[in-house]
Amino acid sequence: SHADQRQAAQTLKCQTAGASSKGAGGRIADALAGGAAKFETTSFSVAGSATWSHGLNTRPEVIDRRHGAVDFKGYERLRTVIDNITSVRYANMYAEEYTQTLAEAVEASRTLGAQLRGAALRTAYEAPRSAIAEQ
Repeated sequence: SHADQRQAAQTLKCQTAGASSKGAGGRIADALAGGAAKFETTSFSVAGSATWSHGLNTRPEVIDRRHGAVDFKGYERLRTVIDNITSVRYANMYAEEYTQTLAEAVEASRTLGAQLRGAALRTAYEAPRSAIAEQ
């Protein structure tokens, strides 16, 4: 099926059904981070939570293809609530994974947004408006 072909292309493991082997890009980042040089790696996705960007130890940061890192509107107003939710250890593994993912996503969004706000482009490249060019 088309879905199987898409997963195979993103995992580069055609013999393994689904995305259990994680994505090829994420596995490359895992290998670089776990190798002798211990590179610091990050994976980004402009296609949502696509399999390609996921590794065993690498989680992608999802950014908007047109607007980059989008700030979490209302974060300051909800900061205490988010801190309360994410500071609790839950007995339920699904709740625990959800809160860890929430905490990581909020932190990654704030960190990446701050880094990009301080960046300046050195080129004046005008790309045509298309989905592939916006990546």
